[in-house]
Amino acid sequence: MRILVCSFTTPGYGPNELAQYLETTEHTFQLIQAPAKHERRFIPGVSHAANIRQVGKEALGDFDLAIVPDPSLMIALQVLKKAGRVAKTVYWRLDYFPRKYPGPFDKAYQWLERNALDTADEVWSMADPELPHVSESLGREAKHVPYLMPSEPRYTGQRVRAGFWMGPDLDGSRVVAQAAADTLDIRLNVADYNDEKLRMDQGDLEYWLNASKVGLALYKPDRWKPEPTAFRSSKYFCDSSRIRRFLAHGVPVVTTDVAPTHTTVLKHHAGYVVPTCETGQVMQGIEYCLDHFDELSENAYEAAAEFTYPAWFEKHGILEANDN
Repeated sequence: MRILVCSFTTPGYGPNELAQYLETTEHTFQLIQAPAKHERRFIPGVSHAANIRQVGKEALGDFDLAIVPDPSLMIALQVLKKAGRVAKTVYWRLDYFPRKYPGPFDKAYQWLERNALDTADEVWSMADPELPHVSESLGREAKHVPYLMPSEPRYTGQRVRAGFWMGPDLDGSRVVAQAAADTLDIRLNVADYNDEKLRMDQGDLEYWLNASKVGLALYKPDRWKPEPTAFRSSKYFCDSSRIRRFLAHGVPVVTTDVAPTHTTVLKHHAGYVVPTCETGQVMQGIEYCLDHFDELSENAYEAAAEFTYPAWFEKHGILEANDN
């Protein structure tokens, strides 16, 4: 099967990981990457239009299946399908609810989102479609395809007494993590693509994922709102992709008791769950992970195994259903 994967240049982004997986299969594919927001000045509407043009221009040949993670890119796929160059389209919604933009562009974006959901031949949802608020937001049948990982080789090198934080700090939790690390006199490395000073290239990101002994994924429970109107916070507090990346590299995780982020850690005893995001509790979690690292690291690898592309796609028949 010939597959078109559209993505952005952000390291670790879901479709980029999918492309890595496809390299190990018998499928042929083309990966088109638009610039990530941190690589250019992002202007709603203008940047979306540029992404659409890029896909239309760079797509080479015909495709059995085309996958896009952004609703605006569905317009490019609709054009390609109408021209007979794409047989089946997939909108992979990597969000829990449609995001919101300030100003008048938000109405246009909500239209793009609805258009993508209504016109795609198949929808993949990062969030479990069986959750009532997710199902209502989707408004149609969807396959559950969360953030997944390639099959990572086990790291056999030396690890250091260090913690690792990935992603933004929308509620002050990273400040708590830093305070806990400073009190324990351990290094806390941070990778945040929203902050130019904290960006890591892929090599540094992989190094610290392998070399760290504890991953921090903290959230303040009082900021979690499950209703569909809490667009930005809902994605942030439900997104377990950073936790899965830690687990895939054998890194035990300290996380907060906020569902569903903590469920995998609890189920597999692959870290430490704190009831609230307070410095003393986070310190306890870090110390526990350091003291029991060997056991927890083994559990982390086992927990991550079910969230690899080969395991998930085979179990749920994700690509098999498209071989027709």
